[in-house]
Amino acid sequence: MLQPPSSSKNSNGRSRAQAVGLSCAWTSMPLAATTGLSQYILKTKLGLSEEAYSHCELHPIFGTGQGSANSPVIWVLISSRLFDAHTTKANGAIFLSPDGSIQTQIYMVGFVDDSANCINDFTNSFQEVETLLHKAQQDAQLWNDLLDSSGGALEVRKCMFHLAHYQFTPRGAPVLQSFAPDRLSVQVQESGPHGTTVPIKYIRPTTSRKTLGCYKSPAGGYKQSLKAITENAIAKATLVAKSALDPKCAMRYYTSVFLPSVTYPLPTCSIPEKQLRKLHNQTAVLFLNRLGYSQKNPRAVVFGPPSLGGANFRPLYDEQGSRQVELILKHLRTPSGVNDHLRIALAWTQRLSGTSYSVLENPADPLPHVETVFFPSVRAYLTATNSKFELQEKYCTPKQRVNDSHIMDIVLSSNIFTPAQIRQINYCQLYLQVHTIADLATAGGTHMDRAFLHGETTVTSSTIAELEITQHRPDSAHPWNQWKGACDLWCDTQTGSLYSTLGKWLHPHEKLRRVWPYYYDPTKKRLFVRTSAGFSQHRYNRHRKRFKPTVQRVITTLPQLCYPVECFEGHYGFYVPRGQHNVLEESRPPTPACFQDFLDSQPDLSRDMLGNLESKLSYEEIASKLRESQHHPSSACDGSVANNQGTFGWSMNLKNGTTIIEGSGPVYGSPMDSYRAEAYGKCSILQFLFLLREYYDLTLAPMQVYCNNEALVETVNKARKKSRPQFPNDALTASWDVVQAVVRLAKLLPQITFHHIRGHQDTQVALDKLSRPAKLNVQADKLAGSYQRLSSHKNIQAPMIEGTHCHLIYDGQTVASKHRKHIRDHGRTKDLKTYIKQKTRMSEAAFAEIDWQSHERSVNTFKDGPHIFLVKFLHGWLPVGKLVSRYNPVKYPSACPSCDEPVEDSKHFLTCPNPERRKWHAALKTSLRHRYYDRVGQLPPRPVVQALDSLQLQYLQRNHIEVKKNNHGLSWSSNIIRLMWDHCYKEWKTRNSARHGKDVEDKAQRRLETAHRGIRDLYDLKPNCSLQAQQHYFYPTVEDHFRRDTDARSLENWLETYQPMIMQNIRHRWNNSDRRLRQIDDVFHLLRTVPPRDPTPTMAPRQRTPTLTTRPINTYFRPHRITSPTPTLETPTTTARTTSTSNNPTTTAPRPP
Repeated sequence: MLQPPSSSKNSNGRSRAQAVGLSCAWTSMPLAATTGLSQYILKTKLGLSEEAYSHCELHPIFGTGQGSANSPVIWVLISSRLFDAHTTKANGAIFLSPDGSIQTQIYMVGFVDDSANCINDFTNSFQEVETLLHKAQQDAQLWNDLLDSSGGALEVRKCMFHLAHYQFTPRGAPVLQSFAPDRLSVQVQESGPHGTTVPIKYIRPTTSRKTLGCYKSPAGGYKQSLKAITENAIAKATLVAKSALDPKCAMRYYTSVFLPSVTYPLPTCSIPEKQLRKLHNQTAVLFLNRLGYSQKNPRAVVFGPPSLGGANFRPLYDEQGSRQVELILKHLRTPSGVNDHLRIALAWTQRLSGTSYSVLENPADPLPHVETVFFPSVRAYLTATNSKFELQEKYCTPKQRVNDSHIMDIVLSSNIFTPAQIRQINYCQLYLQVHTIADLATAGGTHMDRAFLHGETTVTSSTIAELEITQHRPDSAHPWNQWKGACDLWCDTQTGSLYSTLGKWLHPHEKLRRVWPYYYDPTKKRLFVRTSAGFSQHRYNRHRKRFKPTVQRVITTLPQLCYPVECFEGHYGFYVPRGQHNVLEESRPPTPACFQDFLDSQPDLSRDMLGNLESKLSYEEIASKLRESQHHPSSACDGSVANNQGTFGWSMNLKNGTTIIEGSGPVYGSPMDSYRAEAYGKCSILQFLFLLREYYDLTLAPMQVYCNNEALVETVNKARKKSRPQFPNDALTASWDVVQAVVRLAKLLPQITFHHIRGHQDTQVALDKLSRPAKLNVQADKLAGSYQRLSSHKNIQAPMIEGTHCHLIYDGQTVASKHRKHIRDHGRTKDLKTYIKQKTRMSEAAFAEIDWQSHERSVNTFKDGPHIFLVKFLHGWLPVGKLVSRYNPVKYPSACPSCDEPVEDSKHFLTCPNPERRKWHAALKTSLRHRYYDRVGQLPPRPVVQALDSLQLQYLQRNHIEVKKNNHGLSWSSNIIRLMWDHCYKEWKTRNSARHGKDVEDKAQRRLETAHRGIRDLYDLKPNCSLQAQQHYFYPTVEDHFRRDTDARSLENWLETYQPMIMQNIRHRWNNSDRRLRQIDDVFHLLRTVPPRDPTPTMAPRQRTPTLTTRPINTYFRPHRITSPTPTLETPTTTARTTSTSNNPTTTAPRPP
């Protein structure tokens, strides 16, 4: 086995085995023992072979073989070693952010036996293609040799490579260049004594390659991905449409097989909304009938969320957009290689946009000049769902001076340029490497550099100090004319004078984005001039009031207090005009005089968490008490949630019961629950203790923190013990932003332990008899409730907690959990509510009064019946007689099956007077009374009325009404709704029993009656069929048919087989009569000998050999022209003709239904 060199222990080269805690010895010894001692036998249908083979020098075995139980682990270890060895010698690829603060390197990336390598030179934008190809060939050959040394082999003929090389149009637009295959050469020398040189296939940048089920290309095209997704979706939907699955199983297939398979590649795709909506409409049509819905059902209900009574079909565009948002959210929150790449891509996208605001925080603002693929797709979806991101790090290009402005902000806000013109202006800006007005202006801050106005640079122009953006100079004059038009927005293009003079520099010279030709040191009064070797130093000449032209010395590092200045070079030296601005001094906060000042100097969130403290002792005394372990300090927190607004409260006391400090405050985020509220309370306690320790430099005594949310306590205790970094999916859990802060502070305060305490114990036991933790919890609950009644903050956006990195904002609220569901359901909820208002003709005021939260909980907890019943019941689609009789009045009569009502509608279904059907009314009343009346003690009416305006009402409620989750608030209302729905579903089953039968025999009889009605209806239409159809589809009479087929299954099969053919024959015959065409049977009938007919009808005519009689052709037609639409045919003299026409009346048949 390959032993990696010591350099392989770097962050990017460390063994995956060591990363999970395995030593080098462990990775080598078991593999060697397993390989050396294993014996291999052959297994066939005939059994196991008697002979075996094992490892030897002549025929070595390098691994355990495919199918072995430990092969996956060993494969990971071997691959990791190979990757580490490859890293030490390979060129690889490096990626940097514009300012160089983020850097990541990629070498070999593999998944099982599918590996990929990347080559670039990020800092050299103009590298030759041949150089890149040579490096790629070196890395490919190195990987081939490594695989050969480990017993593997590289299948070079299956390898391929992309080359991303940009050319620029005359107007500056970048275009990926495609090369001829014979021009690019990357070859690999195969291993072995007879190894040959095999070229690696080149594929164009617009051609997608399949990587782990996703089709990707450097050009960012989506057509190949859309094609693969479409084929997969249509195939799976067609499979369900042709199957015999019932609605429940079909829905399970849709959610567990179809959606995961079809939506798997969507997070990495950027398919337009129009294409995805077309695809999901095609698949929905195939699913709807199998799921029990009609293809004509409104799409607002079909794609509506289940919480509002929708069928819960998922629009693929919402799946793509919500998964992209989720991908960004979880990877920006957790450190990983994907996090580095994502932040680098976001930083470059932000730099290309040239705006002062984040492209993800303002997605509704159009940016036509950002020509990437992924982030514009995400921005479009965020705009459509009224969502945005809040980022802790904006990646915006910083302003350089006071009164500075971003160039693209001015261009976009002017609204005078078309999208094409904005892109051309951006090409000019990127070529000049300028982003703000300060980059364009001279160091004096009063004029624009005249060279930049004409798209040129001179020796006195500033240059970029950061990584340059690759952008060739537009050769056409049109972009530069647009650029001059844009420059007119911030300066006079004739004189170059800026409309708004720039002020002091905001950053020291080493943090400025550009390098200026002249710098001035105010402390030593020296001028520094930029040269090729560094900066030349010049002394000041007091007599001439200029800096001497002679060079004192050349330095490479400028003094710290230098700042750029505008300078004019003359014969007698360098003249620097007076009044130029220096660096703006940073305002430093004053040193806090006390602990309260220290708290006030904290960020906004800390001030919110600790802004309502009520200390019973001075902070010095509290610090002293918490330092001494004999006091045994304890604390408890609790939360309060009302109307989606949360608050927290906490209390801290000593062993003797003395309360030393209490706190309360607001809780932000949506949806709000007690879990988040109590996490805020716990975070507030830890934040207070941490700041107290920092300010007084004390060592805290052990302390117990109690919380009545057991799930929160377990989550924090488990996360506290973990040493590994969090996985990306961990960042999507409920209230992760607060929980991660609690865990981080808990690790910094190891003396704190967390315990669970059952809450609200004062409702059962007197307060003075409760334990110390229970009393603390009761006091914390009171504090949270008091702040709840005084505060109104539920519409305020949550501040960013340290370590969160980013938030998802939806409708102005910070999303705390179920991020994908919130934005995915936005459009579906809006469409469904609009449909409900239009259908019910409900006003906006009445619609707003509906308790949608109770409705949603009722739908989510309705388990007594299938969801399809609830959808049809809520929208009036239940298949009652009035509705289904429109499709087939014979098979589905409109009458009520339980009474004499001729038309059964949705209202009659619930109000049928049949005694058996009316039992559900009494059952519903009994259930309501039992659950919500009998369980609550009755109060005397007089004391209640008298106490309405006094404090006695609170006493009555506390002592005579037992407040539980199921008898007040949201739980109470949702339980009532669900109870009524349960009884409605039971009534629906009773109605179906009356319609289709109660037991097996009754159901069989109902099926037989339904089949009889359908067949009698078809026999009534028999005269409208052609003679051929009458002979081959029907029995002589319907009674003959019933005597031949007596069971329901045979009759149903006959209906299913022949009904479409009979109706098609009638329609065809009717269409011909409309065109005044006559059936061939009416005008030309060959004389034949008809054998006795089998009473069983057949689907196709039977093969007969007719006996023809030779007659002149004119004997078959009348000599005159047919003009009547319903002609009376002349009766032939033959018996066969007479028999045929006896069943075919000459009058026109009535139009079939």
